[in-house]
This record gives sequence, C-alpha cells and structure tokens, in this order.
Amino acid sequence: MKMILFILGAVMAVAVQAADLFPDDHGDAISEATSMMVPTNGVTVSGRIEIDTDQDWFEFIALPDTVYRLQAQVSSLWDMELEFRGPHTTRLVRATSSALSSAPAKVTLTWTNIGAAGPYYVGIRGYLSFTTGTYSLAVAPLNLIDEDGDSLPDSWEWAQFGWLGSTPQGDDDGDGFSNLSEFYSRTSPTNPASALLLHPHKTAPGVVTVDWPVVPDSVYRVWWSTNLVTGIWMPLDTLYQPVNGGTNLQWNDAFSVSQQFYKVELFLGP
Repeated sequence: MKMILFILGAVMAVAVQAADLFPDDHGDAISEATSMMVPTNGVTVSGRIEIDTDQDWFEFIALPDTVYRLQAQVSSLWDMELEFRGPHTTRLVRATSSALSSAPAKVTLTWTNIGAAGPYYVGIRGYLSFTTGTYSLAVAPLNLIDEDGDSLPDSWEWAQFGWLGSTPQGDDDGDGFSNLSEFYSRTSPTNPASALLLHPHKTAPGVVTVDWPVVPDSVYRVWWSTNLVTGIWMPLDTLYQPVNGGTNLQWNDAFSVSQQFYKVELFLGP
C-alpha cells in the first residue's frame, strides 16, 4: 500500500551568493544580489557602476504591512535608473533620476508590502550609455516601530495580543508556529486554525494533491521527501500567489514510491 503523509508548513530562508562580474561590487544579477539588513531606522549602501553595462542588485526582506521608501542618489554617476522587483522577480517599478534636476539627482520610490514577508530586489544602473560613477541607495521602513527590539512591530503586537509582552519564539496559540513565523506569514498568532498548514485533498488514481492557505502577493515553495529520518528534502516548485489569486494554493504530484512526504514554506530567498 502506498502511503502519503502531510506535514506542517514552514518559514525558511537560504542565502546563495554567486561570483560577481565586476570587482566593486553588489551583484550583477538578481541571483547574485547583495543582501541588506533593513533595521527600523533604515540602511544606506553605496556602489559604483563600473561600465555602462554594469548593474548592481540588492535584496532585502520586506515585512508585511510595512511602508518602504527606496531612494537612490547619484554621487559621481551622471544619471541612473532604479528597478524594483518582487519575490517572483517580476518588475514592479522602473524609474529614473534626471541629470537636469537640481543636484544631486535622485529617484525616490514609496511602496507598501501588502503580502507576506518576502525577498525584494533593487537594481541600479546608469540610465544613459557610457555612464559610470558612484551612487548611494537608502532603504527605510516608514511605519515600523519596535520599541522592545523583539523583531515584532509594536502595532502588530498590540493588535494581536493587546500588549508588548509577547516573544518572537513564543507560540501563544499552540499551533507549532512561532509568533515571528505567524507575523511573517500574515497568519493569526492567537488562532490555531490560522497557520501555514498542508491539507490532504481528493486525489485522482495515482495522483496526490496537497493544498494550503495563502495570502495575496506572496511566494511559497513546495518540498518533497521519501524519508523523514534522513531529512533529505527536494524542492518541487516555487509558486507565486497574485493579488487576486484567492486564498489557497495546491500542488498535484504523482505517486512514485511507497511513501511520500511534503512540506511548504514561505519563500524568503533562493
């Protein structure tokens, strides 16, 4: 008899850094993006466009319901283009500075993350051919306050618990997910029925279907294993849930071995 088991979802992140084409530098493609940690007061980084075909990419984890301001400013770079992409790497916004504006030329973007936590990417390049030089990039959350420094926004703690005494490692509803994981996933930390859980679904002969609750504009990754003891998991697919995509995702898979295990995670990086 073939056995199909379903396990809890997860919130995980794996960082991968590839070699860069230029010596300065911050990654010439999304897969090579330089990771930025964005504290509550924001972060500023600088870089250099080596030649006119050079492009620098940066990555940061955008938190749910957080407003971010992205501002790129030229130093010795004549003019530049800022490109902003989501966790599905689809372009969200492209904007340019203007060398004709008052110095220093800059481009500013304000954006709100309406989805779960996820990786977002900022690319900087020279706007005109043969443009090289230096620039700075500032990323700052505009509505994020965390007075107790526990990585849980104060507004979220007040809304969910009515006080600031919760901890990121705590599991107030006992569903197996930490408060921090529930914040990232946009699930409820006080309702055990609200969690990133896999559910069995009706299957056709020789096919298994798993589904799980999702939030709009978020990315999830499905994993598969045949042995929980060895802990060897193989990624099956990374799925994007669009803004108007509903509240559930599902994955169909064929029976291939005597036992199969599945898990799903909120996608926080390659």
